[in-house]
Amino acid sequence: MVIVFAACGFARAYQFNLPPGTGVINVRDFGARGDGVTDDSDAIFRAIARVYQDDNKTYNRYRNIGVIWFPAGTYKVSRSIEGRVPGQENGWSGGWRSGFHLLGENRDTTIIRLADNCAGFRDKTKPRAVVATGSENDDYKPGTGGGNRAFRHAVINLTIDVGAGNPGAIGLDFVASNRGTVEDVRLRAPEGSGFCGLSLERHWPGPALVKRLEVEGFDYGIRVEHYQYGMTFEHVTLRGQNVLGIRNTNNVLAFRKLSVEGRVPAVESRGGHGLVVLLDAELKAGAGLSPGTAAITGDSMFYLRDTVVSGYAAVLRNNAGKDLLAATRGVAFYASPAFNAGAATDAPMRLPVKETPEFHSTKPNDWANCVDFGAVAGGPDASDAIQRAVDSGKAIVYLPNGNYHIGKPIVLRGNIRKIIGFCGAMTAPKGMPAFRVERLAGPSVTLEHIAFPENGLLQAGNSAVALRHVDFGWVESEAGATGDIFLEDTIGKPITVAAGQSLWGRQVNCEFGADPLVVNHGNQYAGSSGGSILIAAGRWDAASAGSLSAQGGTDSWSGCGGGGRIAVKARQGKIPAGVDMVAYGGSYSEANNNRLGSAGTIYTETPDGRQIIVRNYNDMTERKTVIPARLKSADNANICAADDPVDFKQVGLVIERGAVVFEDALTLREIQIQTSAGRMDLNGRRIKVDDVYIAGERIRHGVHTAASLAQIMDSDPQQAGELVVGRQATLLLVR
Repeated sequence: MVIVFAACGFARAYQFNLPPGTGVINVRDFGARGDGVTDDSDAIFRAIARVYQDDNKTYNRYRNIGVIWFPAGTYKVSRSIEGRVPGQENGWSGGWRSGFHLLGENRDTTIIRLADNCAGFRDKTKPRAVVATGSENDDYKPGTGGGNRAFRHAVINLTIDVGAGNPGAIGLDFVASNRGTVEDVRLRAPEGSGFCGLSLERHWPGPALVKRLEVEGFDYGIRVEHYQYGMTFEHVTLRGQNVLGIRNTNNVLAFRKLSVEGRVPAVESRGGHGLVVLLDAELKAGAGLSPGTAAITGDSMFYLRDTVVSGYAAVLRNNAGKDLLAATRGVAFYASPAFNAGAATDAPMRLPVKETPEFHSTKPNDWANCVDFGAVAGGPDASDAIQRAVDSGKAIVYLPNGNYHIGKPIVLRGNIRKIIGFCGAMTAPKGMPAFRVERLAGPSVTLEHIAFPENGLLQAGNSAVALRHVDFGWVESEAGATGDIFLEDTIGKPITVAAGQSLWGRQVNCEFGADPLVVNHGNQYAGSSGGSILIAAGRWDAASAGSLSAQGGTDSWSGCGGGGRIAVKARQGKIPAGVDMVAYGGSYSEANNNRLGSAGTIYTETPDGRQIIVRNYNDMTERKTVIPARLKSADNANICAADDPVDFKQVGLVIERGAVVFEDALTLREIQIQTSAGRMDLNGRRIKVDDVYIAGERIRHGVHTAASLAQIMDSDPQQAGELVVGRQATLLLVR
């Protein structure tokens, strides 16, 4: 059987027949029976110990991770199955380690099941997980597994059943950092059992990707807590919950193709930092729903597009009991007002969303082991051997777990549809692409569970390429290549998209470095969360308005979340009217409110002089959090606030040339107008600022009218308004 997931969306369970010689760890080899009667806990712990206790001689939890394989069967357990070194609970980081990877043969027939009425899982006030991942070097609460070093965890293609009589059981308690996935998983609780299906409540739950998840039963389907970091969900089904479908506290959740069905509210999001995005969702109330229940509640921000809601008294209700969206069959578009001043009326771009292409075959003759063609993990140059495997005509080439050195790029061509690494790694000369995509016989090629962090992928063909659960050094395209690029649960940067190409990313982690992290040559739109966005347009002729956003991080420990950054350049043509750019600074800690988040920055440069609306908010909470930010305009830009007025005490504005038009009353820290070509239009507003420098000359405190400022600036008279300059001096460098 051949399965092409891109054609079927939320796919049925699939059979993964493990080929020979993969180097994975089979729990049956350590005594697990999988008969549903024998307690397999100790056998599974022995398999986990094999991953973590060989001093990296075979497996490395950062590169070639040890994969634990569960053949079809029901594995009865009586203790939590955790990603930690057995017997090291009192050791370093409580024994928790990165790289906990569980792989099942079939979601429907591979089951980890908690024993009925199991001790330690009966108390709802002290919930406990059947399966849990954790973080190394735990600085949060020693022994809990919370932290931000929970790298590359994966739970794939199996069912976790919490058994009967276990009301305090959590199906899966998941924490991941930078990259991690829950994919093709069912979490199941019999009636009267199960506290939560998927728990993402420890520090820090993401970023990670949850895809093709089903949660049946439990009091809560999904619970998420803590500010960091945003989670991505796609093709998620929740049914039969007793209290709530999804409960979020202050996190940023993006759902596409969410289906919730039951007799309880679908979504609740608490806290001003929280954001829930629903695209193509269906929320359906079932029998037994309490009268007057709303589908979505909370005081966070919400963004809904093409969401079908049925059976609820209201779609969206805030904590004060006010219905923000009345009962209706379908919501074409809704955005909380904090997104921008016109959020209620601005239409979304409705860019097409393509499914990531996936390919799998259960036919043994479709698989080729690179070792059979001469490749040796840890041995000499394996590039020729791997290339022979690719050119053998087989649809799937696999690399057994290990580290492979290659001296030249592997060219993906012909019949190849997938390279799967079983968490293998590749090294190559610096700057050389590890893979080059050329002419393919099929519509796409997928690279899965492989790491080449120092090297890249070069798209030179016209068929799509997908990177799933991959570390890469860079991704770029040759001129003339038109094949789409899909990134899913990846670590790597920079990413360059050529003219005529499209890129779809789901849980893309690219961070650090001064250079642009995402480069889009000549396309209409590029977006990134938590990093930089660069549109280096050879020509920009977009027919419709767009939007760009960069979300800064949040850190409740040190209060130094990373700032969002956006850079937009157009060498020719125009930036479309109505483009909104929002850069959020990082948030601060309530416990350490003297600490400030990192700056949010927007830089624009266009040759045609079109005005661009730039809105830079604080953290959008009622507390008026002080967020340092810096807006730098090399061309015309409008500065617009979320409220009128808004306290931007830590915002600095730099005007190199062109005009900045104030659309609202603002309080600013400083304004620099660096050349006589720069101009401020007060636009009838009263602007308060600590310090103003115009072409190096400091404007003293007091009230300055538009006419007096125009005289100093030697520019056209400004529209009426006042600039109020404060008495507090600030250190300011003007070049």
